[in-house]
Amino acid sequence: MLSVDTFRKDSLSRYGGPPVMPFLDELASTGFTADDHLTCSNWTFAGTTCTLLGRYNIDAGFTPHLPLNGRERVPDSTPFLATWLGEAGYYSVLITGNSWLSPEWNNTQGYDYVHDPDYDHAPWLAEDAFDRLERARITGQTGETAPWFLHMHLMEPHAAYRPPVEYLEGLESLDPLDVEFDDRDEHYDANAEYYEWSEDEQANYLEHLWVRYRGELSYTDDLIQNIL
Repeated sequence: MLSVDTFRKDSLSRYGGPPVMPFLDELASTGFTADDHLTCSNWTFAGTTCTLLGRYNIDAGFTPHLPLNGRERVPDSTPFLATWLGEAGYYSVLITGNSWLSPEWNNTQGYDYVHDPDYDHAPWLAEDAFDRLERARITGQTGETAPWFLHMHLMEPHAAYRPPVEYLEGLESLDPLDVEFDDRDEHYDANAEYYEWSEDEQANYLEHLWVRYRGELSYTDDLIQNIL
């Protein structure tokens, strides 16, 4: 199971997006897609929690809060997907690049192994995940009679938008911009200042964002293909 942070549905051609993710577009055309699916939230803690709960957060008796006031962990003994898989004999692994999906917020209950490393690069997450599965195979925790479940939560294309330069097609034709998009904090600061700029400055900023975001999408598409 691969979950992708800040991945827009309309990034795929199937849903009107640009042709920048050929591998996932092919998977969508040949596999099964839940075209009418809506998640319960557009931010990581709430969205991943309800997805792994298989129901709305409020139906589980807990509502995640983003503001500091009232922010709490998911209650103990809340059954998640990994809980049910464990009851069915699965050995389960979660490697996550976002701390909102981690033991810190208790929405990873049921996994036999959870790692929230201090990096968010998809190939490193995959290496970590496959290494953990190999360790489980060697120790007999998985095998022909012991199935496994692997969940990777990828951070590409989450800000900061910093794909390899070969994915930034069209950036050279834009007017220069004094924002360091490789730095997530500076990126967020620019978002906050956006409404103070002129219309031309706003338009240029958005063009830079779209070039970088689409570059992240193409990069992510290649990473997922390599991981699989």
